Amino acid sequence: MTYTAHYIPKRQATIMDRPRRYEDQPPQPVRLSREQQTRQELREAGLGPLNMLTIESHNIHKLLHANEHIRAAICGRSNLRALPALIVATNLRVIYLHRIPLFTTMDEIPYDLVSGVSYSRVGPWYAAVTLHTRNGDYELTFVNLKSANRFIETIEQSSIDSRAISLSSSGMLKSVI
Repeated sequence: MTYTAHYIPKRQATIMDRPRRYEDQPPQPVRLSREQQTRQELREAGLGPLNMLTIESHNIHKLLHANEHIRAAICGRSNLRALPALIVATNLRVIYLHRIPLFTTMDEIPYDLVSGVSYSRVGPWYAAVTLHTRNGDYELTFVNLKSANRFIETIEQSSIDSRAISLSSSGMLKSVI
């Protein structure tokens, strides 16, 4: 048997035939760990770089639920030994965290228990914020003004929302708009 070679013309190479390089690939969404996501939310909430170095800001991610996100946060000196403490307002609750060596004080406060917020300026850069609840008061001094204002707005809005939901569920309010 004899074989005859047939000439089969090769297709012209195009730009689509070249191997794909890393730069040509579409960017993949970056999945942040829970700790990285929490630290990013704290920065967006207005905490400064020095506040991000506190023990409380490093450990707050351990206290958050999977579906919980930080809306506002304040970090300042507490009345207990003038060490830093952190109050975080999430979409579900308010968390007070104060850590000193060998001791941790953590209070979880639902928005139903929040009575109000007091605010006073301490000089042109700082504020003193007191969170009034039915369980007691949580006071922080030397709080950043930007984060204090955001925290107060968030607490007020969340308290109004939680009261409207509780009134509508009890039947006292027919519609909430």
